[in-house]
Amino acid sequence: MKTYQKNQYQNKKNNENIDEEYFSAESKKISHDDIDKAVDSSEGILDKIKNRNWAPLKEDVKTLLRMLLDYKNGHYKDLPWKTVSAIAFSLLYILNPLDLVPDFIPFLGYLDDITIVNFALKFIGDDIESYRAWAKEQPESTEISID
Repeated sequence: MKTYQKNQYQNKKNNENIDEEYFSAESKKISHDDIDKAVDSSEGILDKIKNRNWAPLKEDVKTLLRMLLDYKNGHYKDLPWKTVSAIAFSLLYILNPLDLVPDFIPFLGYLDDITIVNFALKFIGDDIESYRAWAKEQPESTEISID
């Protein structure tokens, strides 16, 4: 008889589940260096979201990357730090192949990443819509494409 772990999404260090509390706590640990790392790793993030599991969130992840890049470059300053750190945490989480549920596990590997991005989208609330409205008015937008 096959046995399965009781909770696939358990944080092994703190025995916590991936939930909004975990997301919020981890986002608070983000530094300016982490923001630089997330922006500098945009190609790797874009490569990971080419996977079909990411289809419903591809555009949102691209928007999160553009938001962070425009914030870092000083083009868009209307973001509270909690939003910036939440975006950076979620993008860095996508990059980590050995996160709470390693990405190489078939069918499950991306679920925790997708959950974290969904928490980020919920957490940042209206900030993403404000950014999208601002970006539409800009003569040059930070373009991020996925082939």
